[in-house]
Amino acid sequence: MGQVIPKLNCLWNDVLHFTAVDPSLIKKTLVSLGFNPPKMRYYKIDTRVFKIEKTIIYLYRPDIERGEEKDLSNFVDFEPNNIKKYSLFPKETIEYYVEKKRQGEKPLLFVYVPHILFQGNIDISNCEIIEV
Repeated sequence: MGQVIPKLNCLWNDVLHFTAVDPSLIKKTLVSLGFNPPKMRYYKIDTRVFKIEKTIIYLYRPDIERGEEKDLSNFVDFEPNNIKKYSLFPKETIEYYVEKKRQGEKPLLFVYVPHILFQGNIDISNCEIIEV
């Protein structure tokens, strides 16, 4: 929680966390591996609300993680036209789920999933709610 986010100059817990990965893919994967996740609800946010100067992508790449501190090369500028490349469900996440199942543990849902980090407020009153 003490990680300073580059460009935004704030802490990890001072931003809203989003993902471009379809939540139904996460749930389907968990179910296929034998987990019994509860019903989940998510807001579908239009990327146009993310101000470029207040948004950054955290890649969460295991090949560049360095101990407790997050490697700065894991952070890339947010570019709305590139959002699709962050919507792929990482194979490392599936491997992590498999390992947690083998260990009999409950997995964290977004390990290795790129995070869209936004510093600010978002009006969700007209956002679509996705239930999976």
